[in-house]
Parts: sequence; structure tokens; C-alpha cells
Amino acid sequence: MYFIGIDGGGTSTDFSLFDSKMNCLKTIQLPTCHVSHVEKERAIKILSKGIDDLIAIINDIDLPEVQIAIGLAGYGNDKQLRYKIEEICEQAFSPFKYKIYNDAQIALAGAFNNQDGIILIAGTGSIGIARKDKQYQRCGGWGEMIGDEGSGYWIGRKILQVFSQMVDGRMKKTGLVDVLLEELSIETPYQLISYVDNNLRVNRTKVAKLSKIVSHPLLKNDEAIQEILNQAAKNLADVVNTLGLLYDEPVKLSKIGGLWEIGHPLIEPFNTYLDTNIEAVRALNSPQYGAVLLLKDDK
Repeated sequence: MYFIGIDGGGTSTDFSLFDSKMNCLKTIQLPTCHVSHVEKERAIKILSKGIDDLIAIINDIDLPEVQIAIGLAGYGNDKQLRYKIEEICEQAFSPFKYKIYNDAQIALAGAFNNQDGIILIAGTGSIGIARKDKQYQRCGGWGEMIGDEGSGYWIGRKILQVFSQMVDGRMKKTGLVDVLLEELSIETPYQLISYVDNNLRVNRTKVAKLSKIVSHPLLKNDEAIQEILNQAAKNLADVVNTLGLLYDEPVKLSKIGGLWEIGHPLIEPFNTYLDTNIEAVRALNSPQYGAVLLLKDDK
């Protein structure tokens, strides 16, 4: 028996192959299969390729007995979106048995070996999930048009807003203006309008990638950047602190997602805003591992 765990987030899709003893045999990464970001056929192609590539390394049998567990961003309470995701998975995974979860749910299961705790995912978007006595509660994760405060997209959009305010004179100008012009390869500030229309308006991932500018050497002590990161940290801590109210005792938190690569400038204010009954710890295992744990627990 083999298991494939899949983490389908907003930025990438990670596949891991496990044997019956939960030893990870291979992990591969493909582009995002998020149904809100790619067409249905593209999502099916990505998922099918990941499965095919992993099964290809199993050489001992013609048709290996494989079960698939997948966590997908957006798989939640929206019935229409759930149906779309289920239709995609049916076409991508046939004839194998499979189970679908939310991507935050599998991240939590992997982080705490399917035990209670809080997971905070901060990448392109942001969402918190708490588990207590096998019951789940979410906070955040409303998407970029409604919420996802503190996420990479949120930071990227804030950078664009602050840039415009500095150019207008509504804010004190800092090095952010020159750095953004250089990073986007545009010559004058007002070219940003057409750049956004042509490159960013329908691509939330590209907007989120602007958050990487905060780590530019010339912006190390930039007041505007520090304020954006402080606001992001508070928003993210608010999500966790809200979930922390579910517990009468101290609870562990695992932080997952590319946004944390910003490091100290984000993590330090985040820790300051975090309630004292919440302890941040490293994840024990990957979300893909967590997906398979949930699958086994459901049997």
C-alpha cells in the first residue's frame, strides 16, 4: 500500500509519496492548482501529472495500490466551489481512491501529528485553523477582496498604496519609491497605473510577490516598510488570538507559509502581539504528511 499526500495552496502544489510505514519516498512541486487561479483543465493536468510522476517511481508492481489525500485551498463552506473542486479531483485521480480536505486542515494535522493546536498559514493569502477535541474552527481566509489581512497579497497591495501616497505628497517619501520603480523596471511613478492594469490586476500571486520588496537591503530601516510589517503582524496575531479564546489552557501554534521568510522584521512584532497563552513551535511534519494522517484516521 502506498499513499500520496497533496498540498494544493495558492502558490504551488506539493506532492509526497509515502509507503505503508509513512516513510516519505519522494516529494515534487508543481504550479498551483487553485481553482480560483487556474482553469479547470489546467488544474486537472497539474494534479494528474503529479500523481503520474510519483507512481512512475514505484517499479515493483504494474498497478500499485495507492490512496490519495489532498488538501486544497478554497475547499470549505462554499458549496459551488466544493462541487467544482470535487469534479476536478474525480477526473484527476480516477481510478484511485481519494479524500479531499482543506489545505489549512492538513497543515494542522501535519504540524501536530493530528493532535489539537492552531495553524496559521501566511502566504499569498492568510487563514487560521484551530483544532480542539477533533472539532475545527477557522478564522480569516476570506480571500483578497474581503480579508486575508496580513498576507503576501495584503502587503503587496499596501506597498502599492503607500507608493502612490508618497508620490502625491500625502506621506513622507522614503526609499520605497525608488526601490519599487527599479524592481518593476518602470521609469516614472505614473507608469505604475498601466503596469498594474497590464500585469497585476488579475494575478494575485504577482501582487503577493511584491511583498518580497520588504527584504530589499535599501529598505532595511525604512519607516514605511516597518509600519506595513507591523500592521501585517498585528492582523495575523489577531487571527491567532481569536482562535486562542477556544482554549482554557496554553495552546501551541505552528506558522506555515512563504511570508514567514521575511524573518525578524515580521516575526518580532507578531510575537509581541501574540497572547501569552499561545506558544509558537515548529511543525512536526509537512502538510502532505498531515493529509495522509487524516485519511488514515477517517478509515
